[in-house]
Amino acid sequence: MNWKIWLDPRIFLILLFCLFAGATGNSDAEEKPTRFQIVTLHYDEVKEPLIIVIWIVMAASMKILFNHARFLSKYIPESALLILVGLAMGGILKALHAAFTVYTLESKTFFLFLLPPIIFDAGYFMPNRALFENSGSVLLFSVVGTLFNTFMIA
Repeated sequence: MNWKIWLDPRIFLILLFCLFAGATGNSDAEEKPTRFQIVTLHYDEVKEPLIIVIWIVMAASMKILFNHARFLSKYIPESALLILVGLAMGGILKALHAAFTVYTLESKTFFLFLLPPIIFDAGYFMPNRALFENSGSVLLFSVVGTLFNTFMIA
C-alpha cells in the first residue's frame, strides 16, 4: 500500500469533508439541515473482542520492541517480558471491572490453540547446529516418547 497517497493533504480534506458534511434539505429557513450518521459505536457488543485485540497488540508490540532493543535482552528474558505484559493487562482488566469468566483459560484451549504455535516457533527458530549436536537425544525422546504414549493410550 502506498502511504504517500493517504498523507496527501487533498485526500485528508476530502475525508474531513465526508465526515463532517451534512446534506441539506429544502431551502426553507425553518427546516434544519439533515445529517447522515456515518459511524456508530456499540461498545457493549465489541467489548470482549476489543480487549482481546488490545492484549494481542500489546504483546506483539512488546515482542517487536524486545527484538529491536538489544539492551533490553541483557536485563530481562523475552518470556518474562510477555508475562509482565500479561500481568499489566490483567491489572487493567481488574481496574475496569471486566467479567473474568470470559477471559479464563481452559486446558482444551491451551493445548489446541496456544501450545502448537509455541512449539512450532521454538522448533522453527532453533539453530541447525544445536539440533544436529543433540540429534541423539532428540530422536530418543521423539521415538521412545511416541511409542510410550502409543502403548499407554492403547
